[in-house]
Amino acid sequence: DEGIFISLAASRCLNDSLQGEDDVFDRSYITKTTSETLKDFRLDMKLTVDHENHPLWVTTGGHIFLESFSSAYKQVHVYIITVADPISRSEYIQEHKLS
Repeated sequence: DEGIFISLAASRCLNDSLQGEDDVFDRSYITKTTSETLKDFRLDMKLTVDHENHPLWVTTGGHIFLESFSSAYKQVHVYIITVADPISRSEYIQEHKLS
């Protein structure tokens, strides 16, 4: 039975406070971010009318989140693997980092 892997950067709650500098849950091992540096972009960015046709999200830090259940997944995945390194490949969402 394989567990589902969710990267620490994706699993963090935005309003969590830091307990300690060395706490593994407060510091992302991969992205070196803390909950103090995370930003909630939901109010700054509005979805387009056809957002269902766009299976990926690119952050300002170069992380790409790709929906593997999208109808356009195969086409987008071929491109993503040429420009980014995989970070997490869970069943529904994949995380890559631009290289």
